[in-house]
Amino acid sequence: MRNAGRFYESHHNLSRDNGGSWISLRFSSERSPFVTMQWLKDRDDETGGRESIEYRIRVLGLFAEDSGSNLLTRVELERAFERGQIIRDDEPYGLLVLSDVGLGEYRDESVAIIAKVIGYGDFGPDARRVEYIEIPYCTNSKNEIIFAGDLANLVGKLSNATLMVDNGGVGATVNKLIEAMGVPVVKVNWGKPCFKKEYQDRFYNQRACAMVRMRDAIKSGRVSFRMNIDRKMKEKILLQGARLPYHFAEAGGLRYVMEKKEVMRKNGIKSPDIFDAKSFAWLEDAVYMVSDNAGSGVTSAVESAKAAVEDMFSDVE
Repeated sequence: MRNAGRFYESHHNLSRDNGGSWISLRFSSERSPFVTMQWLKDRDDETGGRESIEYRIRVLGLFAEDSGSNLLTRVELERAFERGQIIRDDEPYGLLVLSDVGLGEYRDESVAIIAKVIGYGDFGPDARRVEYIEIPYCTNSKNEIIFAGDLANLVGKLSNATLMVDNGGVGATVNKLIEAMGVPVVKVNWGKPCFKKEYQDRFYNQRACAMVRMRDAIKSGRVSFRMNIDRKMKEKILLQGARLPYHFAEAGGLRYVMEKKEVMRKNGIKSPDIFDAKSFAWLEDAVYMVSDNAGSGVTSAVESAKAAVEDMFSDVE
């Protein structure tokens, strides 16, 4: 349903209403006798709201207002910084260590983020909620060996934490080094197709799936940025998050596609390394183990993460 081509013109400048010969028809699911209110509510939750491009196309039978834009606005991201705690300490949450590996490639940065997570769904009682609580690393000055050691050390200091690391480029080497240390790691290959049929129908690959699921969660209040960071880092996160261009695939059905990094670079958009790492928490295989601290109400995940990070840098003056 892109805003170009013969089909688009038959509904606009070539339609009878505009002096042409085509009778344009629109079939909206909201008017269908076979569609329930619950189905419409589920689509509203799934697509990010009735005003979203996906809802307009899938449900209302309308054309997209534009063929591409950014996933999030700065205002929506600011709200995530103001949200505070959204996962109680007495809930059965888990911890994820999320890492995107750059190591100076195209001046990209290597990032490690600690996240508190609960739930697996996209909406309903089991909808995933995520609190991003620490950013121990955001650097382009470490080599593979040192960064692999840092990640292994970090995950070892956290209770039942799951380590997820980008497996592209230098990341593949980092993952091999981590495995050689005997540390379990989930390798992120997000250029591959999704596993679930419902995700295959909506997303071009796992990267698009993770990014869009995170966007929907941010908009619905299921994401909180609780990191203890300075103003400069906050501005970097806001800038990256507000510049995540996407479009819809023109072949294989209506599916989200995130803009390629090469195209982003040509358009003056740096690699969103921090947001890449954050989005790993929304991959299908982002499975967590319940933290030992969960449910106890004694030591919060935030306090544990801060203690682990402080311990790691205790010998740095």
